[in-house]
Amino acid sequence: MRLPILLFLAGIVVWCAFTSCAPRMAADRWPGQPLQAVASPRLEGLGTGKATDPSLARDLADSRACRNLATALEARVRVAMTHLDSLRGMPNGPTQRGLGEGVGNLLRNTNLVGCRIERRLGSHSKPPFSLQSVAVMDSAEAVEAARAAVESARAYFPDTAFADTLLSRMPSLLGKL
Repeated sequence: MRLPILLFLAGIVVWCAFTSCAPRMAADRWPGQPLQAVASPRLEGLGTGKATDPSLARDLADSRACRNLATALEARVRVAMTHLDSLRGMPNGPTQRGLGEGVGNLLRNTNLVGCRIERRLGSHSKPPFSLQSVAVMDSAEAVEAARAAVESARAYFPDTAFADTLLSRMPSLLGKL
């Protein structure tokens, strides 16, 4: 009876070793960042595009990479807002939720200024064309994009003190990307 259980547990250990199913801490990386880019002072996003036209596949991959990068930046801003709100003693307050939604929508639904395509990989030879694009943004550009989104969104919320504090502390709250 012990042998089957022991073999089963050994199989799980071997499977986890080969598939790297060990849990990762949330601070290790942000969504949209490849694992090798964690120590880099920039954000990265990966996008894929598949189409019968090569320029359409390229455009799809580029826009998806920039959108992925915007999602990563939005996550960083939301963490910074939650941290600042907890310092104020009002975790997940209505201002933080409302301003967070506004900033998130602005970052996701606009062309992210400073997002540039670093490289493209994929099939260029025959249809269907399948491409991958890697978009990058430096930390200074990310802070400026986040600041612009907060400034645009704060006009719609009565508690401008939270937005002003967030704007003044944005570089230190976002930290080194």
